[in-house]
Formats: sequence, C-alpha cells, structure tokens
Amino acid sequence: MSETDEVILEARHITKTYPAPNHRILKVNNDISLKFYRGKTLGIIGESGCGKSTLMRVLMALERPTEGQILYRGQDVTKLKGEKLRCHRQKIQMVFQDPSAAFSPRMRVMDIVCEPLLNFKRIRKRDKEETARRLLQMVELPGDFVWRYPHNMSGGERQRVGIARALALEPELVICDEATSSLDVSVQKTVMELLARLQKEKQIAYGFVSHDIALVQAAAHQAAVMYSGNVVEILPGEKLGGSCLHPYTEELADSAFDFKKDFRNFSPVVKRDSADDAVFLPGCPFQNRCSRCMEICRKKRPELKTVEREHQVACHLY
Repeated sequence: MSETDEVILEARHITKTYPAPNHRILKVNNDISLKFYRGKTLGIIGESGCGKSTLMRVLMALERPTEGQILYRGQDVTKLKGEKLRCHRQKIQMVFQDPSAAFSPRMRVMDIVCEPLLNFKRIRKRDKEETARRLLQMVELPGDFVWRYPHNMSGGERQRVGIARALALEPELVICDEATSSLDVSVQKTVMELLARLQKEKQIAYGFVSHDIALVQAAAHQAAVMYSGNVVEILPGEKLGGSCLHPYTEELADSAFDFKKDFRNFSPVVKRDSADDAVFLPGCPFQNRCSRCMEICRKKRPELKTVEREHQVACHLY
C-alpha cells in the first residue's frame, strides 16, 4: 500500500493466549501486526485452526488481546469500556460465515437489518419498513423481502441480508469471516461482485478471512498468510499464486485446484503436525512440515522481514 493510503485500523503486536493442559500457554495469535486501509481489502488466509477467526474477534473488540494494541484512527480501542466501547462497535461490523446461525429464526428481515439502527437510536420504529427496503435495494434484493423470515430465503439471499445488516450503521471496516464458504460457487461470485461494488461506492475497508487461496488472490489488495497463530507472509493479493516465498504459502498455492494443473507431477501435501506440536515448538512453527528446514529453524523463530516493496516474509531462507 502507498504512504498516502488512509489507515482505518492497525493491529500492533497482538498476542492472544489461552491456558492449555500441563500448565502451558497456548498462543492462538502470536505478535501480529497488520493494517486495514480505506477502500482496500486485506485477505487473511490459512488452514483451519491457524487463528484467523480469533484475530478477527480481537479486532472486533469481542475479545481483548493478551498483549498489544488495536488502533482505530490512532486511538487504542483495547482500553475502551462501557458506553465508549459500545459506540465504537458502530465503526466495525462483521458478516458471518453462516447467516442461518447469525439470525433469529423468529425475526423478519425488516427487524434483522434494522436492529442495529434501533439499538443506536438512528431511526424510529415507524421508519423500519422504509429503511429496510432501502438497505435491501442496496444489496440487490426485492423490497418485499422485508416481510420474509430467514428460512424463506436461499443461502445467497440470507448472506445478502447479512451484508445489509453489517452496512446499516455505515461502518468504515467490515470483517467478512468466511462469508462465502457456505455458498455455491456461482453464488459466491455474485456475492463477491456485490462486496466489490459496495466497497467502490462507499470506500469501505474489508478484512476478508478465508482458507480459499484462489478467492483471496482474486479479491484482496493485500494478503496476510497465517500458520499456527503466526503471520508468516504479507504480500499483494495478486502475488499469492506465483510470487509467494514462504514454504507454507507455496504449499497453499500448490493445493489450490486448477483444471489446467498437471496432476502427473503433483506433489503430495507435506505431513501435517498436530496443532499442539506446531504451537509449542521452539523456533519456526512450520519446521516439521518444511522440506528446507535448517538448524536455525529449530532454535529461532523467524521475524517478518521486507524482501521487496509490499512483501514481507518470516523465513530464515530470506
């Protein structure tokens, strides 16, 4: 990103720990520093259990970090409490993975999308229908959907309602936590196009969490690759496919399905550690899966280093 890009939210050295068996400490997020820019998408990619969703909950102030700061336009929001914290929540909203679980089955769409506005006294009850129709139009749904219940809609339609609810308060940052993973591929495309259009119109910053490297490559301006609670590489989204450097990112890129891939020369995925092994090992968390592991990798944890413009990697090979 250029120096002129406007930073909305910055995570500085965020660490989130939980107690683990045998008196150990589990670092779900380990010294993570990231920036979210106005009108740009930061993709967070990694396999299940790498700490992506925990990081997003910390950024949303749903959980407090064990160490580090979260700066919203320069203000450390980790110190906010009570009404100040409640008001801050208007600025950052989330689109959840499963809209069926995110909605009350007893609430009509009108009530779902207007609930945030009523909570913050942005509208009066008598204005609900008009406001809901406007929000549904924004996400390309018919106005008469205001009277429907979640079970009367398809998965793609429910996710559009989720997007409408997230944007109702006009936030500056929207976290999409696996927001398309439960949708059919064709529906994924339309939802991603909708998100892109809304970002262009409203200059929203997105945090796009996914395990789909091809989707992040297509949608993200910048991508952060996580493994076992650590950010191991930060690079432009378009470089995820062919210009990545970390052995784990390369493994992710090789695992992406492509009809043009020559499977006769396809390398099997490296044997995976258990989560405990990866988190509690000294040195590089990827050491037991890496074919290029060196002695220093087993002793010293690599730090993110800038290898070229907008490209950082945490690997002793560089």
